[in-house]
Amino acid sequence: MLFYVLIMVVVFGVLIFIHEFGHFITARACGVHVKEFAIGMGPTLFSWHSKKNGTKYGLRLLPIGGFVSMDGEDEESDAPDAFCKKSVPRRMCIVAAGAIMNLLLGFALMMILVFSQGTLASNVIGRFDENAISSEKLELGDEIIKVGRVRVHTWEETVYEIMNQAYEPIHMTVKRGGNLILVEDV
Repeated sequence: MLFYVLIMVVVFGVLIFIHEFGHFITARACGVHVKEFAIGMGPTLFSWHSKKNGTKYGLRLLPIGGFVSMDGEDEESDAPDAFCKKSVPRRMCIVAAGAIMNLLLGFALMMILVFSQGTLASNVIGRFDENAISSEKLELGDEIIKVGRVRVHTWEETVYEIMNQAYEPIHMTVKRGGNLILVEDV
C-alpha cells in the first residue's frame, strides 16, 4: 500500500511540476518577476533563494498542488516587471501556460506509448499469431471493412464484432489489392 501511495505522490508531483513550470517559464519569458515557485502546499520542507533572479524555490509538505507567486499578481505594484503591468495577451498566456503544459505532457506520453508498441492497432492485418486458423482465409495487408454485416473502422470495433459473433466462423468483407472481397467462414 505504501508503494502505491509513493507512486501516486510521484505522479501527482510530476503533473504539478509540469503545470507550475508552464506558468513559471512563461512568466519569465514575458518579463514578469517570479517571487516564489513551490511544489506542494503547507509548511515548507526546504527552500532556497536564487541570487541570480531573486526567486525563492521550495518544496512543501502536502503534495496536493503548487504555486507560482508573481509580483503584482494579487496586489497592485508599480514595478515594471509586475504581472499587473503586462498586457492582457501576456497575462492570458501566463495563466493558460499551466494547462497547455499538461496537454503537451499528455500528448508526449501518448506519442511515447504509441511508438513504443512496435505496431499500431488498425483494421489492416499486419501479422498472424502462431497457429492462427484465420491465416487460411485472410492475407497480410487485408483491410477488414465488415465483420458479418457490420461496418468496422478501427481495430477495437473489429475485435468487438468478432467477439460479438461468439467465436463462430463469420463472413468478413476485406479490401485486398484495391478490391472488396467477401471472405466466408473465417
